[in-house]
Amino acid sequence: MSKKDYSPIEGLRRLQDLAPWTDLWSEDYKNDPRPYKDFEHCLTNMAQLVGKLLFMCEREDHYGENRPRGQGIIDNEEIKRSLAWLLMTSMKAANVSPLGKVDLAEFVEKDYKRRGVEID
Repeated sequence: MSKKDYSPIEGLRRLQDLAPWTDLWSEDYKNDPRPYKDFEHCLTNMAQLVGKLLFMCEREDHYGENRPRGQGIIDNEEIKRSLAWLLMTSMKAANVSPLGKVDLAEFVEKDYKRRGVEID
């Protein structure tokens, strides 16, 4: 299937549906009886990722001012990796929401339309 065989919204939905992250969790974690542990785990990881990004910005703000532009403390690869993990973890959280699976694509599409953005 080529990239043009489905819309960007359908692409987002496919990415969310293909996420196999739970198979990496330990048996102890899988056997934990807490009903919202998966959702909480995702939110904790997301908070850590946001914290890491904020820390890099704060560190750059205070310790990078004497460096030429582009030679600061911020690690571009780490930003890319953290943002990607934030997106993937958001999809995982949507899959394990305590109220049932959230179709992120549906809400993204509604918000884009509300803002007048055409999605083909």
